[in-house]
Amino acid sequence: MDYQDRGFIDGWDFDENDFIADSTWRELDVSHIVPEGARLVFITVAFQATEAGKRMIITQDKDNGSGNANHWRIHTQVAGQCCWGNGCIMCTADGKIGYYLYSGTYSTIHFSVRGWLV
Repeated sequence: MDYQDRGFIDGWDFDENDFIADSTWRELDVSHIVPEGARLVFITVAFQATEAGKRMIITQDKDNGSGNANHWRIHTQVAGQCCWGNGCIMCTADGKIGYYLYSGTYSTIHFSVRGWLV
């Protein structure tokens, strides 16, 4: 496998307007960033909620949810504080990943693809 780094990214790929916070598995399309054949995506996520204990779960397959062994989580520990995380997650063959965002009010959700393995 070959790692492809995006290098410097000016801004975020997705923000709070691209996510639905309703405690339901959803799909995020990264195919406009990640080339066909990429299997593992390296991400950076930052988010802030008005309550502690809010979570975002990211997985390869929204239809399998957290039952998939390959999932990544980030959560707020304190209300109003921004949380950051870096991780890697497999994507589907057509460049999609699943996410689950707990219902709530989020003042910030930032998500960027940093690189991928082909």
